[in-house]
Amino acid sequence: MAALVLGGAFLAVWTTIGQSTRFKYAPKPRIAWSGPSPPDVVIFTVSGRCGLRCNAPDANRDYLTETGATEQVASAFNRLGLSTYVLDYRAHLFNAQDGSRDENAQYGFLQLEADFDWVQRNWPASRRVLLGHSHGVNWTHNLLRLHPGWTVDYLIDLDGVCLQWEEDNARYFEAYYASRGGNPWRLDPSKSCNVEPVPSDHGPLLLDVKDVVYPGARSDLEVRTAQGPVRDRTPNRRPEGSTRGLFALVTGESHPATAIVGTKALDWVARTVLRLEEAREPAK
Repeated sequence: MAALVLGGAFLAVWTTIGQSTRFKYAPKPRIAWSGPSPPDVVIFTVSGRCGLRCNAPDANRDYLTETGATEQVASAFNRLGLSTYVLDYRAHLFNAQDGSRDENAQYGFLQLEADFDWVQRNWPASRRVLLGHSHGVNWTHNLLRLHPGWTVDYLIDLDGVCLQWEEDNARYFEAYYASRGGNPWRLDPSKSCNVEPVPSDHGPLLLDVKDVVYPGARSDLEVRTAQGPVRDRTPNRRPEGSTRGLFALVTGESHPATAIVGTKALDWVARTVLRLEEAREPAK
């Protein structure tokens, strides 16, 4: 309940302060790596919606660490002797404090943007991984959509969905654009469902951002479920319509199960990462 109250107060405060700049609107990088050298792999994870009947997006929080999904993906790299550093985010534009979790910070897309930019500039040799589940997949894909020059080695999509995503986030995009005097990006990420025309053998398809693998992604690992009312029904494609570098699994597990350690979905992701890493050419 504390998190829900905070979210409402947060928006009210924003309405009052208007054009002022605050940390939640211009976050600084939060990198806290203590190793003697940069990590071999940096994994950025974005969890999904809090449920069908909840106060989204304010009640959204990072859960991929709790479900073990993050650890299972990291372990695939660790098995090859690669060090990993994980940064977690919630499905929200802004940061917040989640009072239900001992005041642990919850980080949003603007924080992801700042952190990713820092990692790419300062640790260029580190592999970069974007891991999203449900609504989180729209956020991870939007990162590459808005920044064509940014790259990742792996884009991992766990049953991404766009249902309610635009409705959930509209007021926060509006507040952010007002604070900046307009949209600061090259495109409008608030419009992410049925917005990308992609060619196919049967004519142009109008896809959600979550279903488009932008050029910055070297490899895309997509899990879709074959059951339940809330699920990803659309195979991913590149903007030009190809499936180059795309790998997919359709599982009979539920939408929430795709984010739980030890399921067929995450076992497949881990195996595919291992296979692709083993086939990777040694660095020159």
